[in-house]
Amino acid sequence: MSSNMSPNTPAKKQYEFPPQQDHIIQPSEDDVAISMLGNRVYVSAPERKQFQHVWLWESDYTDDTTTSFKPGTQGPGVSTQSPLPAHTELQPHDMATEMLEIGLVFASDPSRFHDEVKGQTSRSKSRQIARDKRGIMTRDHRWFRAYIKVTDYIQSQAKVSVGCLLFDGHLRHITTEIGHVFFYKEFYPGASIENVKEKSAYMRQAIKFYSAKIKRPQPKPGAGETTSMASQALVPEVAVAGDPMDPVQMEDQLPPYDNNDSVSNFLAFDKNITLDDEDMANLIEIVQVNT
Repeated sequence: MSSNMSPNTPAKKQYEFPPQQDHIIQPSEDDVAISMLGNRVYVSAPERKQFQHVWLWESDYTDDTTTSFKPGTQGPGVSTQSPLPAHTELQPHDMATEMLEIGLVFASDPSRFHDEVKGQTSRSKSRQIARDKRGIMTRDHRWFRAYIKVTDYIQSQAKVSVGCLLFDGHLRHITTEIGHVFFYKEFYPGASIENVKEKSAYMRQAIKFYSAKIKRPQPKPGAGETTSMASQALVPEVAVAGDPMDPVQMEDQLPPYDNNDSVSNFLAFDKNITLDDEDMANLIEIVQVNT
């Protein structure tokens, strides 16, 4: 248990999410993206597919190695994109990363509508007044699409990106803050959740849930599995059993051992014997020393 956690610390609330629907937004359908603080913008992308997967270049695909989004060098002044993914973005590519499209970012000034939530203060009331005055904003060329990486299991952190700098038919994804994102309605909680912090927690969990192919966290290997994985990584050919030529193959594929008694004993090892943890550790040490 972490030093700053106590036995009485409440566990994070886990939300349940509906099954993913392959829905296409119709021209007559309302489609509004909402930030964690309740700011809103019209998506204005008829025929948008909910839970859309695209393939984008890594941030270092070109000579520019910037890892976090910079409006001055990657924003609307130097980069453009269409409201919907281009055909090439929808095509898998060996050099590209599969991403889930989650919303929009005001790319000319990502932090403009974002402020830290610190409870229900006069400051938050002033933000509410400003939101009401703005109403639902209109999307223009300054709004870029936002993404999260698709993973095998539910990832531990919700790291989000902005798509920018179209190159060879694919955008690049560059990291931004999650508070800058206006989320599509498929990731936004219903009216039953009113608290700002709960809405924020819901959306973080939602994008991690829907971007995972397997809807659970990656299992942690036990001690036995860890030892097994280490031994397989060091001596993969030795781990294959059942071939009558195994003794010859093992000796041929091991490094020269210059009459080392330890390695000689290993080559004479009876594979019907089950190794305990100490023996396995000794085996790994022998191979490492003589590699």
